[in-house]
Amino acid sequence: MSTWGLSQKARRCNITVHPPGGCNGLGHLDLPPQLSPAMQAVTEGREALDRLRTIVQVVGHDSIPAAADSFYGGRSVTLGQRIYAIERRAGFRIINRDTRPLAPTPRGRDFLHEAQQILRIADHANLSRPDPL
Repeated sequence: MSTWGLSQKARRCNITVHPPGGCNGLGHLDLPPQLSPAMQAVTEGREALDRLRTIVQVVGHDSIPAAADSFYGGRSVTLGQRIYAIERRAGFRIINRDTRPLAPTPRGRDFLHEAQQILRIADHANLSRPDPL
């Protein structure tokens, strides 16, 4: 059976399937057994941890440009597009752009809490790895 066929069968049985390899995916982490559907969508594929790190850092800044100046190399348009793409994957708005400082929406608050838990697990996993020779 092909990898694609096997992954399709696993998904039909509600078994989480992480992509092989990929840059900073979640497949190597010991995560809670059931991620929310929004989190599953956001963390699917490559750069999953980068997406989570980006979205959790936005809250508390006065605006998207201020957040971009702080941690995204000043690229506010790119950061705005990245946030929009993450929210599109999640299926709802995570960041309320009408408040100053930026704050999570009610659903976004739960999402960000889950994201922070995953990032803590990832940071712990990275600290536990032996250094390469």
